[in-house]
Parts: sequence; structure tokens; C-alpha cells
Amino acid sequence: MLKPGRTMKTLKYIALLGNALYILWIVYNGIDEGFQAIGSLQAFVLGGLIILLVINLVLLSRQK
Repeated sequence: MLKPGRTMKTLKYIALLGNALYILWIVYNGIDEGFQAIGSLQAFVLGGLIILLVINLVLLSRQK
């Protein structure tokens, strides 16, 4: 049976890994396309998303 503390820790690591993989996927796709097909609004939105994901990574990793 799963303990509540262990479940929360597992979910935290899954969230950290998911955020990191999503950031890497966005950057990889941008590099693969040469950042040519990105408009100014799309670049702003993707930049904001990456910033939010990085903040989420930092906050989750600092949480006890």
C-alpha cells in the first residue's frame, strides 16, 4: 500500500521530470526548425511558458 508522503514525493518527481522534458522538447523543436517559423506572438507565448515551467521546477525542487 502506498503511503501519502511517498505518493506526494513520487508525484513531485514526475512533475519535475515532465516539466524538464517539456522544456527540452520546446527547445529541440525550435532548434530543429531553426527558429524560422516562429512569429513574434508565438515566441512571446513560448517564452512565457518556458519561464513558468522553470519557476515551477524551482519551486518544486525547493519544497520539502
